[in-house]
Order: sequence, then structure tokens, then C-alpha cells
Amino acid sequence: MHRIRLWVLLLGGIMGCAAGGHPGATSRSTDSHLLLNKTWQWEATMTPAETISVSDPDRYTIRFLADGQLQARFDCNRGGGSYTISAGKLSFGPMMSTRMACLPDSQDGPFMRDLQRVTSFFVKEGTLYLELPYDSGTMHFREAPKSKQPDTPVGDIVKLRGTVVYKDLEGGFFAIESDDGRVYDPINLPDRFKKHGLKVNVTAKLRNDMGSIHMVGDIIEIVEIDAE
Repeated sequence: MHRIRLWVLLLGGIMGCAAGGHPGATSRSTDSHLLLNKTWQWEATMTPAETISVSDPDRYTIRFLADGQLQARFDCNRGGGSYTISAGKLSFGPMMSTRMACLPDSQDGPFMRDLQRVTSFFVKEGTLYLELPYDSGTMHFREAPKSKQPDTPVGDIVKLRGTVVYKDLEGGFFAIESDDGRVYDPINLPDRFKKHGLKVNVTAKLRNDMGSIHMVGDIIEIVEIDAE
């Protein structure tokens, strides 16, 4: 009878370990939903030969949209591309980016290079790990604080009252400064509204999935616009 009880206890212990039931055990997940609609900041890349530590993770970010598009910040540039994801598997399509000259200490090169090499992922204790092929390294990302997450999802409609302003940068372009102080970069501002100081009312779609060399504010696609 004692021998039967002992076997029962041993079997229970083995099954508990196999199921990860130890109180101190941690688990990793390959659920793709954990990645979506969050901004992730690059912290480091660990390889067998070196550790690349990121001095300012806020300058290197990725955001997975539910429609298969990726938003990215490459230091002083913004861009993105497409991605393909399944349980544990992840790959990125060609990346596009604006072409501003960043500071000499920029790590935008290694960041973009390694993103293009990613083959798989997992999430553990709130950290996102993107794995490079042939055990050549792992990129580490933390979830950005709430203050760094965008208030308005891509494709959402924004309505604003503001002023058309001419920016003498990158060859010159027109932006819209809203009355609440935000600046918008319209991709399709009609020529008749390209007048510095013109007051306008605008309905537009937010297009943070697109890159721009202007780097002045949120990119928008105008749906309706009227002059006051």
C-alpha cells in the first residue's frame, strides 16, 4: 500500500514538472496576438560574438498592425514594410524608410539589417525576442510605455481645424498645423489649398504606415477639406 502511494506521488511530481507547474517556472509564448498594435523598442541584440546595446531604445521601434503592415522608426527616419507571421515564425518584407542623415552615433544600420534577417519570435515576461537564422543572434525588445503608444490607430479618421503652413525644408512643402498644436503632413493636399496661412477644416485618415522625408508630424490622407 505504501509502495502504491509512493508511485502516485512520484507520478504526480513528474506530470507537474512536465506541465510547467512549478511555482517559479516561467513560460514563453508564440501567440502572434501578443505583438499586435503595440510599439516595441529595441533594447539589444545578443550574438555569439558580441552584444549590441542600444543607448536610446525610443529611437528604434517597430509596431505590428493587424493588416500585415509594419511601422518602424530607424532613429531619425521613419518607414516600415510588410510582415508574415504564424505561431513562432516571423519574417519581414523589404523595408522602406525616409533618408534623413542621422547623428554619427546612430545604430539605424544594424537595426534595419537585423530586422531583415529575422526568422522567428517569442514573448517571455513581457519581452519580445526576434531570433536570427542559424542561432546567429536574438534581438530584444521591450514594450514602449503607454505615453509612447500612438493615441490614434492607423486608418482612423481624424477631424481638425487648422492652418496651412509652408515649411522651407527638404525643398519646401505644405503642412497643416491644427488649433490644438499638432502638425500633420498631408500626402494629397489639393493645389488650391496650398496657401500659407489659409484656415481649413479637414477630415482625414491617419497614415502612420507610410514614411515621409518631411518628418514634421503625423502623415494624413485627406478625405474632405474646406477653407474658412
